[in-house]
Amino acid sequence: MSTIGIQQLFREERFPTGWRLIPLLLYSPFGLLLAFLRSFIGFQVLLAAAFVPHVSFIKSMILKTLCFTLGIVVREECEEKCDESAQVIVTNHISMLDYIPIHLLSGCVTPGRWDAPSAWALSLKSWGHGDTLLANVRAHLSNSETPVLIQPEGATTSGTTGLLKFESWPLETATRVQPAVIRVWRPAMADIAVTVVAASELWDIFFYLFVPFTVFTVRYLNVVELHKDETPAHGMERIEAAVAQDLGIRTTKFTAKDKMEYEKRYLAELYRPVAIANGAAALRLQPTGAQLLRMSNQVKEVLPNVPLDAIRRDLARTWDVDLTITNILEGLVPFVPEGQGPAIPTRSQRPAPDQMPAASSSRKTVQSGSLTFQERKAKMIEEARKKYIEKHGLQLSSSSVS
Repeated sequence: MSTIGIQQLFREERFPTGWRLIPLLLYSPFGLLLAFLRSFIGFQVLLAAAFVPHVSFIKSMILKTLCFTLGIVVREECEEKCDESAQVIVTNHISMLDYIPIHLLSGCVTPGRWDAPSAWALSLKSWGHGDTLLANVRAHLSNSETPVLIQPEGATTSGTTGLLKFESWPLETATRVQPAVIRVWRPAMADIAVTVVAASELWDIFFYLFVPFTVFTVRYLNVVELHKDETPAHGMERIEAAVAQDLGIRTTKFTAKDKMEYEKRYLAELYRPVAIANGAAALRLQPTGAQLLRMSNQVKEVLPNVPLDAIRRDLARTWDVDLTITNILEGLVPFVPEGQGPAIPTRSQRPAPDQMPAASSSRKTVQSGSLTFQERKAKMIEEARKKYIEKHGLQLSSSSVS
């Protein structure tokens, strides 16, 4: 059994690299215009599909029109191996739309993969999952001659390295199965992957509209019948080996569930550098101990009577020397003054203007005795500004103290 890693089963990059990117860049303006026109036409077709009768012939015509709109070209190989009496068709899975070529060639239906409105489901059937799906497929096969397309991988791969392990339940619905191999190709000037790991279905559809065309090649293999006393699991292993051999790739033990887990890990790794960068940026915005001490000393030099712990508390919040000085002078930082200097009151502790203590200097007392409280506060702020500017050569914004 293959020893390849699960990451090798899927493409991670949708676009080509190196010199092959140049033709794509030159084609891009035309591709965007083409995508716009196709989107408009496709919307009209889907709108019509919501009102026309649910008749197989009409649905087939609508699907062919959508196929033309999406630029899907279908090629058929080894038609002589196609057995129309086989009611179950089994293929590999490389795109969300790779059921369309099989439907155009055989008129088959397939279990639905999306929660699309029934009017737009066309050849998709909402048959549920697990035992419900198995019962519905059996009921359809017993009551209808329309074949059923089943893609037992359960999830898409790149189709170039290996297959996901086939589920065995298709051979529980019928003992004769028509295997087929699906390949996809796009022109070199728009060599864009039909899907990538963890891809959005909307993006996949957009690039169908963007590229000039997408060629699906359906190659039939010999019909496989379940031998007497052979289990469905063993029969599906034979089909899986035949499909892998025709594609020139390997079989693996990985399942659709393994792909889901890989996609989760892939997305986590993809966004981890962004999370780390955001975290580092947030840490850079926080003051370090040395920075906080330096800034605290700068404020202390301007307002020596204010305790360092009060200064640090406000600096940890503002991270701005100018704003902290303004907050202290505005009375927004409560503290108990140090030494013999006058205390800077908080707003809740401010005395009435006629109860303000006189300054220690007789000259300041004479000058400020007749000033109002707001004028004295403005004078204190201006003196602090001048002292701080003279010592550090900084400029306090006028809006911070207004």
